[in-house]
Amino acid sequence: MLFYSIKPEKNGAKVEAKLRKEFGAPAPLAYDTEEEGKYRANSVGQALGDISTSLFGGRTRPLYTFRFDVPQPRKCEVRVHIIKVGNAVALGSLLYSTVLQKPVSEGVSLEDAKTFSKSRFVGSPALAERLNADANLIKRINKFVRTSYQVGNERIRADRFLQISPFEGGSLLAINTLPRSKWMGLSSSFDALEFVALADAIEAAL
Repeated sequence: MLFYSIKPEKNGAKVEAKLRKEFGAPAPLAYDTEEEGKYRANSVGQALGDISTSLFGGRTRPLYTFRFDVPQPRKCEVRVHIIKVGNAVALGSLLYSTVLQKPVSEGVSLEDAKTFSKSRFVGSPALAERLNADANLIKRINKFVRTSYQVGNERIRADRFLQISPFEGGSLLAINTLPRSKWMGLSSSFDALEFVALADAIEAAL
């Protein structure tokens, strides 16, 4: 998704409309605009740090982030990064996060992207083993956690990131992915409902 303005007040409405449609929300979604590196106290953004800055490279530069509170179909937070790539202003990564009701004592994360095999969970041995045992879950996660996408003439890339960590009230699932390109990069999808389905499946497997 390309933007014709650098101003967040113009781009926020466009992102909100798309995200609301994908979640099937009956009313507009509340959102804030964050500067990179500045987060609300005790927020998920503060807990995770500046994911976009650490994952993007090359010609990309983070500009700002829209943080959405999504009440349904599953309570979650979506942080949509807007970036400068070359001379264009574009949609960057999507950081989905939700609190899982099952606590974990140690965390796990997803391996870096592989060329000839699927990335698997590493970290807490017992937890990683349970999650890796579900081949269909691993397949869906690898498909969802994208490391590149086409936007216009630009190929935007980011490292693979999925983390499950101890968190107050349960555990925190955070997935940083990229949009799914459509129509040769002229359009894109957030795959928002797939995140909800994956969160439910991961929660059931813990």
